[in-house]
Amino acid sequence: MALFSKIGKLQKQAIGVYRQNRSISQTIRYLTRYVIRRAPIVAHRIFATERPSARSRSGGGNDLRIAILLLGGVGDHVVAARFVRDLLAASGPFKFDTFSATRDVAKWIFKSFENASGGFYDTQFDGAKKNYDAALIISNFIDISHYDLVNVQDEITKASFDKMFDQIVKFNETIPLFQKNRLIMRTFVDNRLQFMGFRRSNALHGIAGLQYSGDLFPLELDNTLWGEVSGLKGPYITVHNGFEFHNITSSLRATKCYPHFDRVVSILKHRFNKLSVVQIGTKTSIPIPNVDLNLVSKTTLPQASAIIKDAICHLDNESGMVHIASCFSTPCCVVFGPTPPDYFGYDGNINIRPQRCGGCWWITDNWMDRCPRNFDEPICTYSLSPEDVAEAVTTLLHKKGFVSSSEMKPHL
Repeated sequence: MALFSKIGKLQKQAIGVYRQNRSISQTIRYLTRYVIRRAPIVAHRIFATERPSARSRSGGGNDLRIAILLLGGVGDHVVAARFVRDLLAASGPFKFDTFSATRDVAKWIFKSFENASGGFYDTQFDGAKKNYDAALIISNFIDISHYDLVNVQDEITKASFDKMFDQIVKFNETIPLFQKNRLIMRTFVDNRLQFMGFRRSNALHGIAGLQYSGDLFPLELDNTLWGEVSGLKGPYITVHNGFEFHNITSSLRATKCYPHFDRVVSILKHRFNKLSVVQIGTKTSIPIPNVDLNLVSKTTLPQASAIIKDAICHLDNESGMVHIASCFSTPCCVVFGPTPPDYFGYDGNINIRPQRCGGCWWITDNWMDRCPRNFDEPICTYSLSPEDVAEAVTTLLHKKGFVSSSEMKPHL
């Protein structure tokens, strides 16, 4: 039944791509990318050998166990991990398992938790959730899929979770339409949370009534590529111009991706001749010709994170790598387009607003693939000049104590 549902969804998406582009070749390209990117994930789900351990609901152990289904990409998983961190601090210890379409990414992000029992695929969630005391679905908000603390004897823990879940239910009752159509109402939920004074980084906390303890978060790093980076001249910045691999587009570039980073890098290298530039990313990134080190599709997430951690700053679109950088207090210059900087931006970053249009995320199902206003090129990202972006990076570098080549005084 689930397979037919997936096929129907794919058919609907393909029709949407064709209606917007009026191009059979782009529609075929979209379907091909969908199969190439999703087929390995589906195969891993089907043949997964790890299974959640069942526990009797009629008198098994008294430890609280929670199943957490994680939706979205890397950045969404980082935000969810901070939520779980602060939930543990507020409620006391409990054990939990994560479920995600990108299981290995979730296991890496949640590796620092001693209370994390296991990581599994999202397709295993529905069959396993009744074996837990509670089951949560975490995306840009929190869904309570199952809740029964009959086996939990600690009254303080029960009271803490009852209070939190009651607050979540009250919030969800204010968005009944969202329960029927998650995509259509996604922007409504985020706008409501922004109006309440929250950002994407702490919105889950706002829904549950938890205190946010900050952006810093311990991620396991892999420094095996440090030899390549250490050979660069002087300090370095990192740049990323791609998007989440699970997002499928019919073109090379998603609407939120800034197209002029090559010119930005050229300007910066001219201004700061002792500065190196390292490009990171996956297959969705487009190589920038004038970087000092191109590591596109050559790193794992732990390796890329280690490189970002030691960078002077990180230059990017609004992406999961910005959330990664925030875990280490690496300042970012972020070019925004369809997604609003007031909600998705971090305080420590320079968040560059579009000069025209913008803020159209989830106006249509395929906003990442095609400008919702049907411009051939999304004017929110394409109209922002590389000189303005380079100036923003220059401002950040000046704050970090770096001076440009023209500002250096010659030796007498």
